[in-house]
Amino acid sequence: MKIVLIMLCCIFTIGLAQAQESIHIKGKDISGKEAQPDYWLFSDAQDTIVALHYSEYVQMVRKMEVMQLQVAAQDSILKAKNELLAVFDNYEQKAEIHILTQDSLLNYADSLYRGYKDLYHDMKSLADINKFGLLLGTGVHKYDTYSLKYVFDLGVEYNKIQLSSQFGEKYKAFTVSYRIPLF
Repeated sequence: MKIVLIMLCCIFTIGLAQAQESIHIKGKDISGKEAQPDYWLFSDAQDTIVALHYSEYVQMVRKMEVMQLQVAAQDSILKAKNELLAVFDNYEQKAEIHILTQDSLLNYADSLYRGYKDLYHDMKSLADINKFGLLLGTGVHKYDTYSLKYVFDLGVEYNKIQLSSQFGEKYKAFTVSYRIPLF
């Protein structure tokens, strides 16, 4: 791994007029070459040293600080978005649990409804309760002390309300009745 060190021009005054081929640091000589005008690279097997003007170094440091601020801002935005995603995941899990609970409640309510509907039909068939019915009947009518005449009854029933017409010889009547079940 190479270590990159930036040396300031105030330490090493390197210009085109004073081009140095090597520098001596910590007891070793490191050879160098001009990479671009006013930039010098000194490197060996372990180290690389860049020599440049101080004003350019200050500009690089300022740009690096701006970039670090931008990276920190992007990190905070990313952290906020990750927290928001975690909240949405939590809401999604709670919503799925709620939907499953509602499905089970609806299935239970549906089974109760079907059960009560079946119970109603069973009780209806046992009690012989129908909405519509036809009434037929016959009887006698006594219109004086010694004479009886036959009377017929014809009618309809809807939900315990009965409408019927009675007729016979010298007899006509219309009745409206309500049937009250006793047991």
